[in-house]
Amino acid sequence: MSLKRKIFDFFSVRAVRAAVKQDRQLQLMWNLSASVLPDLKDHFATCQVSAEDQVRLRLLLCAQAVFVHRVIDALTKKNCEVNGWVDVGDSDGAARLLFLKNASHLKGFRTFGVNFEPEAVELIRSKGLEAECMNAMDLHKKGLSFDIVSLFETLEHMPDPVGFLERIHQVVGLRLLISVPLIRSSRVGLNYLTHKWNPEWKPGYSNNHFFEFSPRDWNKLFKHAGWTVETEWKVRQFPKSGPLNWLMSFAWRKISFEGFWFVSLKKDETFSSRFSKG
Repeated sequence: MSLKRKIFDFFSVRAVRAAVKQDRQLQLMWNLSASVLPDLKDHFATCQVSAEDQVRLRLLLCAQAVFVHRVIDALTKKNCEVNGWVDVGDSDGAARLLFLKNASHLKGFRTFGVNFEPEAVELIRSKGLEAECMNAMDLHKKGLSFDIVSLFETLEHMPDPVGFLERIHQVVGLRLLISVPLIRSSRVGLNYLTHKWNPEWKPGYSNNHFFEFSPRDWNKLFKHAGWTVETEWKVRQFPKSGPLNWLMSFAWRKISFEGFWFVSLKKDETFSSRFSKG
């Protein structure tokens, strides 16, 4: 590992931990994750991650579990009955394990994972969780219906995000939860077409982003596909202020993205019904 990378990793790890401490629920979930997910080096079915990657990955998984809890708690306060959650693009069930560890009050609650890679499905099932190998674009054909459907860090991997958002209407009972990279200016991903891509890696859906949009542009696509944002949460990989904010916000804007944008969507055809598809 180069000296430059070691220095970056040093500050990145500290920035993430500082960010976690600024959100009480996130901090509690982070503490819980140490026992539920002691090692994340084999999180993805297709690759291993570095120690610095693991810290940022833990932040993401904890944020996913916290966000699902927040949405369900908000729905429960509105007297909505919530019985199940399907996680589309689930890599290994980690977020569901974290969620379930803190969900004893949800009696009879069912979680379900979907991934199109057989290796990921096997990994999930090995942990005693339900999962099926299927294409997310075909979920509406399976007759499945869940109160909560999530798509965490997956929509940007789809070549047709609008098509998915339109078709998933039939599957979502109450809310569609999505997280995407938090980016200020929209861009096309497809990193395998750049000089930065390692020629030893085989490019595919799982390791390439098609579209990396800003929240403003994602909002347009949501409305166009018949959804509206009810709640949002910006989770950054650095604290809200101070030297680590200045340093890491600049660094992440240059090399990747600043964090993750979480949204809870509810069905709303105010705009989509005006669009002529003829």
